[in-house]
Amino acid sequence: MNSDKDPFARDPDPAFRRRAQWIARSLHREAPDGPRILDIGCGRGYYFAVYDQLGASATGVDADTSALAAARAAHPTSTFRQVQAECLPFDDNSFDVIVMSEVLEHMPDPALGLSEAARVLVPDGLLLATVPHAGYPFAWDPVNWIGEAVFKRHVSTGTFAGIWAGHERLYRPEELHQQVTDAGFDVIEQIAQTRWCLPFVHNLLYGLGKPMIEANLLPDVRRNERRRGPSAALIALARTMVDAADRLNGDTVPEGRPALNLCIAARKP
Repeated sequence: MNSDKDPFARDPDPAFRRRAQWIARSLHREAPDGPRILDIGCGRGYYFAVYDQLGASATGVDADTSALAAARAAHPTSTFRQVQAECLPFDDNSFDVIVMSEVLEHMPDPALGLSEAARVLVPDGLLLATVPHAGYPFAWDPVNWIGEAVFKRHVSTGTFAGIWAGHERLYRPEELHQQVTDAGFDVIEQIAQTRWCLPFVHNLLYGLGKPMIEANLLPDVRRNERRRGPSAALIALARTMVDAADRLNGDTVPEGRPALNLCIAARKP
């Protein structure tokens, strides 16, 4: 995707930016023309800018009503429904592409979610999924890295939940591959992303930044909101620091090295 057409090029979160760009590249390369896309766990609809570029017929589903309200406001011509991923209200073979970005780690039974995704996907349809890597870098979440390494425990809730916030599990590459193949998919690509980052960047972006955006105390840069004053200066400074660390990263992380995300592309036979 050309940089001038990349809606994620200036996203403040390097991990989100890279997985979003991977999803965009995969769709442009692998999806059919005018695809029917189902975004399971669509949240606030951040990927719908890419779906619009593809001329896709896109449907987003999520259990979070506030996130869906934001998605509808940002993409009024798209379809959004409050739905549980484990029980999709769609006929078999209804979609050409399924996107499940940062979803499987939240599910009590990811096998059921993947089974439902396979059911509503057409034969030879494309699955794109991303999950947090269990071998994440120390700098991303020092609190939980130390907790897991020393005390075999992690923080699941509150300001210092970090990478474990709301998650049932993190994933090793072999675990993700096994779950996807057990659901009947043929894996065509699996990569790890984002090794280098600013220390405590997860707490900065999500422990502090996200609640302030949702409370309308900071502009939502993913929605290209622009404001003047101290908040704009704070965001500019944070972005500069995060981007400086991110320049050390390539598109993928070699196997066995710390990484933030796992991305997998697969097809239904």
